[in-house]
Amino acid sequence: MEPQMSRRGFIRYGAAGLSLTAAGCTDLRAPDSDDAEPLEVAIHNYDTHRHTVVVDVFDPDETDDRSEARVFRERVKIAANSGEDGARTRTLTTVESRDPYRVNVTVDHTAQSHYHYLPDCQESDTVADTVIVSLRTNEGSTAISFDQNDCS
Repeated sequence: MEPQMSRRGFIRYGAAGLSLTAAGCTDLRAPDSDDAEPLEVAIHNYDTHRHTVVVDVFDPDETDDRSEARVFRERVKIAANSGEDGARTRTLTTVESRDPYRVNVTVDHTAQSHYHYLPDCQESDTVADTVIVSLRTNEGSTAISFDQNDCS
């Protein structure tokens, strides 16, 4: 015959279980009253070739698992530059811009580079943080360069 659990034992174990369950669902940080503007990635193709570009945005604080660190991924095709009116441009809206991120860019599955984005335009109501990616042909291969708009 198994001993029966007392009412106090039941309440004690129930309270402990409920506390553990609720602990995983709480966020102790205060909610943000203002929403951060999204980080934009503007891709400028100065090249005379059409390109397929993959943009990945990673959280640099997540170091254990690459798939957990990826917070954004998009694959786009960008038209060739006709040479008449400057670069062809595609702008992607990615994630909230309040945190630092690593922006990886892969062009045509061959050329790859990255940029360490740091927030700068959080105080501006008119300008969004933008990482600018420029594609150019350099000695027969695609060169990727990065820049970021300044607000400070």
